[in-house]
Amino acid sequence: MLPNITNTLLNISGGNRIYLAFLNGLIIALLTSIGALIGLVGRGSSGKLMNLALGFASGIMLVASFTSLILPAIDAGRLFDTSIGILVGMVLIISMDKILPHEHYILGYEGPVKFRGRIRKVWLLAIALIIHNIPEGLAVGVSTIYDPSLGVLTALAIGIQDLPGEQL
Repeated sequence: MLPNITNTLLNISGGNRIYLAFLNGLIIALLTSIGALIGLVGRGSSGKLMNLALGFASGIMLVASFTSLILPAIDAGRLFDTSIGILVGMVLIISMDKILPHEHYILGYEGPVKFRGRIRKVWLLAIALIIHNIPEGLAVGVSTIYDPSLGVLTALAIGIQDLPGEQL
């Protein structure tokens, strides 16, 4: 089934991998939106269900990271580059988490104290989503340029991970 999806998306994109990466991003956006709708309808779900959903999302993201990104890069003989990329990505995400003010549904406000109460909650939530989605977009873009089938697989894995993950 995956080759059919890849071929269909390649045909739509005219074989252009940049356009294919955009289409893969739309897959994630669609699945994320479905997850958000599920979250709106399922408000007040039990803690056990939420923990199950978050565990599922975490497992999918770990598998997608290793099988679609890290292992292919190492197989291509790019262990040093891959290690540097992982470290730079970690530093970037941790820095954005510390520097940018944002709000989590459960944890509440995070970021510099001087911005607390000065930025509307909707902007804080938007910034939190941006922090979350930057690595996903990079992962899909890089994997699509590397191998179109891998890009589609990565987009589907991230989108499936976002189904329960967006309910927070």
